[in-house]
Amino acid sequence: YTESFAKAGIELLSLEIEARSIARAVSQKGRDLTTLLVDCGHARTGVAVLVGNVDAISLDDRIVRIAGKELHFDYLLFALGSETADFGIPGIREYALPLKTVADAIRIRDAVVARWLSTPDDIDIVVAGGGLTGVELAGELRAWTDELRLTTEKIPDVHIRLVEWGETILNGFHPKIIAAATQRLRALDIDIRTGTPVTDVTANAVTVASGEAIPADLCIWTAGVQGVRAADGLPFSRNPRGRVAVSETLGGTPAESPFSHRIYIAGDASWYRDIRTDFAAPQTAPVAVT
Repeated sequence: YTESFAKAGIELLSLEIEARSIARAVSQKGRDLTTLLVDCGHARTGVAVLVGNVDAISLDDRIVRIAGKELHFDYLLFALGSETADFGIPGIREYALPLKTVADAIRIRDAVVARWLSTPDDIDIVVAGGGLTGVELAGELRAWTDELRLTTEKIPDVHIRLVEWGETILNGFHPKIIAAATQRLRALDIDIRTGTPVTDVTANAVTVASGEAIPADLCIWTAGVQGVRAADGLPFSRNPRGRVAVSETLGGTPAESPFSHRIYIAGDASWYRDIRTDFAAPQTAPVAVT
């Protein structure tokens, strides 16, 4: 659900209407959906919906504490998603903008527009992270800023740089997909920097491991996610980013854990290494259903 909001937020960047009105509409749709589930879910399906934050999970008692209530479980499906990971890099929280929600997309739009209107100079945008979100966002930014050039009197040059610490963008995808995406981004005049870890972010530059300070009027951080803190108490192995390692059946690993047959992890909270490729499976719907 959050990912759907984020994708909708990316599309907001190219719409010539008041984005905050859309955000309110999307939020209302979310409330309408929740109301629908709460009102008719249990009556029609036997599923009860409780909306709130998970406060704690007691494994010994098999209880989930949420919104001041205790829910007993025989089986638990943990699907609380992920949160943006900054890896402790200086300046990320202070100067970089994330993209995970509609509100994030509005802040990105406002920052670009503010820079566009306030300076006659070129605009430098760094998208840090060459996964799906970073690749899509870089392309959308190029399309949107090209439209702005056609509809406004000011025509600054917009330099978009996609910075990725790994040796390729879209890590884990088929080489043909990576090649096609790379070719398309370069055709859009997007500068791709792979093998380029970010080490510091300031108000006007992104410094990388080589020591180069890349000019950045705006840094957008799409360099990955980490497991949510609510997963800290689960008795399973976790990858360096805090996501729970799972088996082919989504049970937590190691399988010897006394809870492995009662607790299952799905979505961004999970991490699965594909035995066919020896790579971590990308966090996408097509991968999940294959």
